Amino acid sequence: MQTPFRALPYVLLCLMAATSAQAQGGPGNRMKVVPADKPSYLGGFFNCSGSGTVINNVTATASNGRVATQPATGNHCGNPNQPRLNLVYIPNPGFRGEDIVQIYRGGARMEQRLLVR
Repeated sequence: MQTPFRALPYVLLCLMAATSAQAQGGPGNRMKVVPADKPSYLGGFFNCSGSGTVINNVTATASNGRVATQPATGNHCGNPNQPRLNLVYIPNPGFRGEDIVQIYRGGARMEQRLLVR
């Protein structure tokens, strides 16, 4: 009979890896350099559940600009025309420096740090 403690080292290893990834600041926390004089693509969301439903419950705010959502299509989930929602950052006129974009989707919050040059 196996004891539940036999899986404990594996669980601890997974937790340590997850904690390490958070401490290093996952992909959304790395500084992204964007131009000051034009809109910049930040990323997109799509749904591979089979329903083809467009992701529409995404909002975003920026401290020194705004974030627009743009419906689009892309090659995802084996579908070359998969519906997706793109996020585009538009800095305030004349702004240069660091900005933080807060992205909200279904109760979850992500952060993208930007260096506007």
